Amino acid sequence: MFIVNLYSNFDNQVILMIENLNPISFADFGNIICQGFDSIGSNNLSVNIYEKNITSKQIDCLIMHAHSSTAMDIVKDIAILCVSHEPNETALRYFLLDKAVFIKPGIYYNVIPLYGKCTIKIAEAINDYYQCPVNSVTPSLSIYPKIEISKIHTLFYQEKERAFKFNGESHSSWEFTYVDKGYMYTEVNGKKFQLSQGEAMFYGPNQYHTQYTDIHSSVCFITIVFDMKLQNAGEFTNKTFTVDTEIKELLKKIIHEKQNNHYYSDDIILCYFKEMTIKLLRSLKIENTIHTLDSASKNYIENSVVKKVLEYIHNNIDKKITLSDISQYVLLVNLTYPEFLKNRWELRSSNTSII
Repeated sequence: MFIVNLYSNFDNQVILMIENLNPISFADFGNIICQGFDSIGSNNLSVNIYEKNITSKQIDCLIMHAHSSTAMDIVKDIAILCVSHEPNETALRYFLLDKAVFIKPGIYYNVIPLYGKCTIKIAEAINDYYQCPVNSVTPSLSIYPKIEISKIHTLFYQEKERAFKFNGESHSSWEFTYVDKGYMYTEVNGKKFQLSQGEAMFYGPNQYHTQYTDIHSSVCFITIVFDMKLQNAGEFTNKTFTVDTEIKELLKKIIHEKQNNHYYSDDIILCYFKEMTIKLLRSLKIENTIHTLDSASKNYIENSVVKKVLEYIHNNIDKKITLSDISQYVLLVNLTYPEFLKNRWELRSSNTSII
């Protein structure tokens, strides 16, 4: 199992990724007691053997025995063994304690219950015990949403003639607009934006906005009004998004579900729309991160990307290649990478409509 410990924004909680306890996975921290805990014996007067009831899932210290191994086994319920080579809560790895183990000298550890409580038994040296305070963390198996989209009020595809004009409104919900064909202008709290084919925009709650076209262009666009809870609402507002092939496919699925009204269509529309929203926000964050890098770092990234692009083109010279194909190959989010290509080589993605 590949292990990553992720910190969430909820009261210093760590998203807990549990590893199976076996001789290979645990080799850096100790070894399995194949004959079981009772095989270590209890005649050594310098070793303290006892059972411990644990009810707290909070880690605010780590224990370390500098010169002796510590034996441990599960007695009741489910326990998580937390171990590290450093007295640092961010370096911890988590193992399901389902068998007897020896923990090597110099390893920092603690034990927490997976649920409400657990009981373990321990054999440790009496005069070789160190307790190291760490920043308090509470590991958790729970996954918390950072974006909640609870309801879509309206979802419709609009076809408007030349010189179309919507005089404007503001409301307490969010609104998403995607231009499928043509182009339009929109003003948000007095600031003017142009939305061309393949571009989208979010209007935040209570943002007054108008939409209109000139005499040269008709426009087709999708409007979705919805309720959303978002920690940093400003990340979405007052900016336009260039929609890639992957997002267009999600919009197609949303329209298809709306038109055909299958079983649980409302639920799957909410899922598709949330996925689309998260992918747009994720790509924006990556793009902002790249913009904040120093020149040397940007040049390194660009040179690495160019090398991969040339490699992909060379290996697929006989095929029809799209910007989305290339961006997936170099493992970058589709929104950010094609923008880099456009800026460097003045490429333009194909204009394909949803309907």
